[in-house]
Amino acid sequence: MASEIVVPRLGWSMEEGIFSAWLKDEGQLVEKGDYLFELEGEKAIQEVETFHGGILSFLPNGPKPGDTVRVGQLLGFLLEEGESPPEETVAPAPSVPAADTPGKPVTDAVVGSRRGDRIPAGRIGITPRARTLARQHDLDWTTLTGTGRGGRIREADIRSTLDASPRSGTLHDPSPLTRAFISRWQAHGGGALPVTLHRRVRVDTLADRKAREQASYNDLLLLLVGQTLQSHPHVNSCWSDAGILVFDQVNIAMAVDTPDGLVAPVIHDLPSLDLATLQQKRAGIVERALSSSLEAADHDNPTFVITNLGSLGIEEFTPLLNPPLCATLGVGSISKQPVVENDEVVPGLVLPLSLTFDHRIIDGAPAARFLDDLCQRILQGG
Repeated sequence: MASEIVVPRLGWSMEEGIFSAWLKDEGQLVEKGDYLFELEGEKAIQEVETFHGGILSFLPNGPKPGDTVRVGQLLGFLLEEGESPPEETVAPAPSVPAADTPGKPVTDAVVGSRRGDRIPAGRIGITPRARTLARQHDLDWTTLTGTGRGGRIREADIRSTLDASPRSGTLHDPSPLTRAFISRWQAHGGGALPVTLHRRVRVDTLADRKAREQASYNDLLLLLVGQTLQSHPHVNSCWSDAGILVFDQVNIAMAVDTPDGLVAPVIHDLPSLDLATLQQKRAGIVERALSSSLEAADHDNPTFVITNLGSLGIEEFTPLLNPPLCATLGVGSISKQPVVENDEVVPGLVLPLSLTFDHRIIDGAPAARFLDDLCQRILQGG
């Protein structure tokens, strides 16, 4: 007797998923415990196992890879030797009972599943987040090489491809000394050349402005970093094979810790924003990040990165570079410390900053001047 193959429920709240691929060929003999197809649920692509054996028969008008399918939807049959598929082989998507409704399970023929760590030969694997991002940018992910386990394409692979896309700006050459250093470095297989500078700056005046304008330190720092990057355009740049690309806009990506992991949405054209507009934009982006509802435009064209661990009590750290971008600014926790003022030791609020930059793009002196300019703006409260 034919056994139905239906879409299983991979999670209690799941009502639909995305059919990724068959793992067996039509007409192939399937044994109990074999993995039949890949299904993309709410959090991952999973390989779905059968508890029945037989000869695999697809529906004539069954789903194609990438199609949305409903829980309980008929996909095909497992037939006995010499058996023909049932006459009615095209079934509409069922009305799915609520997850907590008792009754017949929707996984009669296919009930087992596991995370899809293994990529079957000849197939390209991709995580759900990566697939969604690729769709948003109309990117053909099947041409990419994945860096995940078994060659699976990850979200980072999609973002790297998007970041490599042409962006507007002016090309410059590295300094002669840096060119020589890069040549030696590349001869030994090197990539980016990260260097980190550390500074501490008093924020007493900035704290007064924060209270006066009812702003946050994050808002004020974004505003001041955007202004400082305008005065130091080479820090607002990236490395490319054609040369150093200095961006026309200042778009700052800010790291946000979410339940799904770290994301870095972008606030675009910082110098054009006043504080009130910046506060609204940042609050909206953080809210979307925490609710996993960021849009494709929220990730577009970053030119500089800020990561803040101060709220977690971290005083100083070395922020990671985000190639091909020139620099990342790390922000530590503000603390009250003894400082010297008019030859007297007094208490002061001190903020540690760390700037990691790519030495292929700028030398240490211009990076230090950028950091010093930023500290002076912070010291004066903007």
